[in-house]
Amino acid sequence: MERLNFNHLFYFHIVAEEGSIARAAERLRITKPTVSEQVKQLESTLGVKLFARRGNRLELTQEGRTTFSVSRRMFSAASALVEQYSGQTEHAVLRVGVANSVS
Repeated sequence: MERLNFNHLFYFHIVAEEGSIARAAERLRITKPTVSEQVKQLESTLGVKLFARRGNRLELTQEGRTTFSVSRRMFSAASALVEQYSGQTEHAVLRVGVANSVS
């Protein structure tokens, strides 16, 4: 079994939220072909179709809905982890003394 590429999952997640490759590409500030390729690679890894085309919109397949549910939980947990530790970094204070006259 291939390893899951989390970048592919992230791009899929954004497409699922936006409902469109074009809007996802705009949000991510990358090209539409790049987004499309990332989603295709995820589909290849998982061995399922994640989207069905309905006119100009993409709709999640059953497998896509399941994958989106999992990705929501994963990215929510990742955000919570970042929040947990943000602001907890220690800052060292460096004090430098200089004599009034240096001979």
